[in-house]
Amino acid sequence: MEPESIGSPKIPVREVVSEPKRPPLSSVELAPLSQKPLVSIIVPSYNQGRFIRATIDSIMGQDYRPIEIQVIDGASSDETVDVLKSYGDIPELHWISEPDAGVVEAVNKGFARVNGDIVAIQSSDDRYLPGALSKIIETFADQAEVGLVYGDTVKVDAFGQETQRYRIGPWSLENLFLLKTWIPQPSCFFRRELLLACGGWDKRI
Repeated sequence: MEPESIGSPKIPVREVVSEPKRPPLSSVELAPLSQKPLVSIIVPSYNQGRFIRATIDSIMGQDYRPIEIQVIDGASSDETVDVLKSYGDIPELHWISEPDAGVVEAVNKGFARVNGDIVAIQSSDDRYLPGALSKIIETFADQAEVGLVYGDTVKVDAFGQETQRYRIGPWSLENLFLLKTWIPQPSCFFRRELLLACGGWDKRI
């Protein structure tokens, strides 16, 4: 018997996004950002109870507000749900735990729940460094034409000890094709307009 869906109540959404769309053939028009745009962070998870508290705490501990966190758990059999329940009724944290078909479906469920002007996907065993969100907001505010921002990353072991730093090379299509640069998912943030234009995660990719 499959576990039933449990979690915090679903909040109203401005426009549901779940199915992928054909990539737009022209530039996506970006609306002016407010001084304090809402940042929505989707955290897909399955049996990551050992690490997910550090992930959530790294978001809750940011010096920027407003934020919302949408944890989409695939009916974990470890301590994940107990960890999520331990946060009580914190209004910034929303979560569900129910069977799914893997990370693609989990992220698309998250897309259907977020309300943010800026959206991110964070793995349930990764963390943001202090001040990350403030820097992201500052970058979007300074470059109104930019729809996606990403930064360097730090690799750590299971105990949180740094093992390697990744310095991302300058962006260009040439560098992307030559694998001299890439877009790291844990440090990537994008405008809601791009999500609406491209739709959800295409499971074929």
